[in-house]
Amino acid sequence: MQPEDKLIYFEYIIKGLIDWYTELGEEESANNFSVLKSLKLLFFVSAATSELEKKSILLEEVFDDFYAMPYGHVESSVYKQIKQRNGELNVYTISNSCVKVKQDADFSIFDNLDENIKKEIDLSLDYLKSQNKLLVKFPPFDLVNLSHAWYSWQKYYKMAQRAGVLSNQIPAEVIKSEDKLFKLNPF
Repeated sequence: MQPEDKLIYFEYIIKGLIDWYTELGEEESANNFSVLKSLKLLFFVSAATSELEKKSILLEEVFDDFYAMPYGHVESSVYKQIKQRNGELNVYTISNSCVKVKQDADFSIFDNLDENIKKEIDLSLDYLKSQNKLLVKFPPFDLVNLSHAWYSWQKYYKMAQRAGVLSNQIPAEVIKSEDKLFKLNPF
């Protein structure tokens, strides 16, 4: 999928995350969906319902470019789009502190998205809510710590470090096969 198209699906996820956030009694304008937090939540949404035995639309067709980086899993194509656009997306403006709806936002952009992909995103969001209804309220670095607990990040980031680099691509099969963690376990 082309990076520009991935970005629209990312924004559809942002819309779902903000809806979830407001369902918990929070004000949309008070969100803390920074670039970092949004990219961590993108990973959790993409991985949540994936299984080794079946094709994952989200991990293998849409968000198929995850890397292990210092702050956890990052979908590289989406991150590059955010940076190239200086946070000015189609519907949202995203910064290092929050996401805001653009003044000229046209939410009908989501009407033309593939219904099967939207359904997978919605199912994944519902699954995440059932696993940890407060996940969407986690501070960004709690989400980083949570992603660091995943085997895929540990293995592939360690490989990157051994190679003297800061990132290493993670195969979808590895993410699909691992235990899915959505809660921080206190030590």
